[in-house]
Amino acid sequence: MNDRLRDEALAAAADGDLDHARRLVGEAIGHAPGNAGYWRALAVVERAGGRVAPAQRALRRALELSPGYARAQAELDELGGRAGPRAAGEGDGSEEPELELEPGPVEPDCTRTARYDWEAVGEELLGHGVAVLPRLLDGHEVEGLRATPTPLPPLVSALGEELYWRAAPVADEWCRRLGGTEPFPRDLAGLARRGRGGEDGPELLRLAPDAGVSPTVPAADAFPFELSLALGPGPLELVLSEARTGKHGRERALVLAPGDGALVAPRARLVEVGGVWGQQARRRELRAGGAEVHLLRVPFEEGEARS
Repeated sequence: MNDRLRDEALAAAADGDLDHARRLVGEAIGHAPGNAGYWRALAVVERAGGRVAPAQRALRRALELSPGYARAQAELDELGGRAGPRAAGEGDGSEEPELELEPGPVEPDCTRTARYDWEAVGEELLGHGVAVLPRLLDGHEVEGLRATPTPLPPLVSALGEELYWRAAPVADEWCRRLGGTEPFPRDLAGLARRGRGGEDGPELLRLAPDAGVSPTVPAADAFPFELSLALGPGPLELVLSEARTGKHGRERALVLAPGDGALVAPRARLVEVGGVWGQQARRRELRAGGAEVHLLRVPFEEGEARS
């Protein structure tokens, strides 16, 4: 992923889009600050904008990380700089501002979800737009959440962080098939820095017996998945229905026992027709059977109402 950010940064610099190029290479460095090649890429971007001093500093950093980096040394020589301590006159306040690096992602504790086969989960999400995670919470946790008024306990935010970390690479592949090129941030903090965090936030819902609800769905360009978690005491039915022009509609229903979770793409599922990927729109409904059902819904980005 980081190499792709670097390559996209260099391409953007070649096209003259220097602000975008600096943001991309800054993100790559934020993810892997010890990679000398990314610092050299920053120097290339800075040189494209005529910013000699920042380019020299980036090349010196590349050489500190990799002293035998011949290409970086040659480019620094071309700029009249030298590796090692700062040249005379640097740091006197006349320099151009340093690049503000975007912090790298922080991997959450993924112990809870380590027992799932995430390759298989990814295949389910890409193939069907839904994947069930049995017994995501134990009975004690289910009862505690069902009885918890707001604010929600730390368990909920930790669960959201962990599942977003797991699902983000799958979301990247989802968007790649649809022609997208920019990866999603690897953590929820990165999503929030892009102004894309979920303003709706996690919510506890209670369904009366035989009742149903159709929550908001992610915006068309948003992170495609969200989490639905059954909290009992009765089972939760997750219904995904599609309307097809000139054909009978298609409906798929999954029953979640208390503690079961489901990652679902509520807006659409991926379809391939003639070698071209697209999306089949659908409607998601959460239903209770003959008993009252509590559920936790965790969207990762703010949603929009489904008409």
